[in-house]
Amino acid sequence: MRSSGEAGDDSDAALDLWLDFLGANPGFEPADFEELCARNPDAAGALRELQARTPGLGSNNFGSGAEATGALRRHLTRLSRPVVRGER
Repeated sequence: MRSSGEAGDDSDAALDLWLDFLGANPGFEPADFEELCARNPDAAGALRELQARTPGLGSNNFGSGAEATGALRRHLTRLSRPVVRGER
C-alpha cells in the first residue's frame, strides 16, 4: 500500500512528464501521446487522467512558448489539487 506522499510523488512526476511533453509538442497528435504513455508505463494512467482533464490541448489553446507553459502549468496545478467543498 502506498502512503499519500508516494502517491503525490507519482502525480508530480506524471505532471512533469505531461508538461515537458506539451512544451515539446504543443500541437501533438494522438499517436504522439500514445508513444509518451508507452515510454512511461508506470505513469500512463496518470498521464491519461491529465489529458482527459485538459481537453483540446492538441490544438494549442494556451498560446505559445513560455506563455503557454506558464498558463498550462497554472491550469494543471489547479486541476491536480483536491476539490474543497465550496471552492469551485
